[in-house]
Amino acid sequence: MYVASLKFLYVVTLKRPELVAEVPFPKVPRRLPDILTGSEAGRLLSCITAIRYRTIAAVAYGAGLRITEVCTLRPADILWTNPCLDPRLHMGPCLLDHVDPRRCAARTELSQA
Repeated sequence: MYVASLKFLYVVTLKRPELVAEVPFPKVPRRLPDILTGSEAGRLLSCITAIRYRTIAAVAYGAGLRITEVCTLRPADILWTNPCLDPRLHMGPCLLDHVDPRRCAARTELSQA
């Protein structure tokens, strides 16, 4: 923020842009997002009492889906013999290729729903 104010002072007010032309903006450190452990995710899912919403949250977390992808799921997209999502599932214009049916953590939720 201080670099922007100094650049404004020299470029606009003092009309000397050559003095600050080479002054770079500082790099802002990026933080990685917090990731839940398995037990934390289980505790979070167990707090949801309605089975419909718990199933939605478990499918989204277990299959790594975005909320819009979960909202467009249909019962035909679930392999009921091995309750997981069909990896050939189409979501809009693109093929949903980031679903790994072997790591479906929502098996119990899907079988109860």
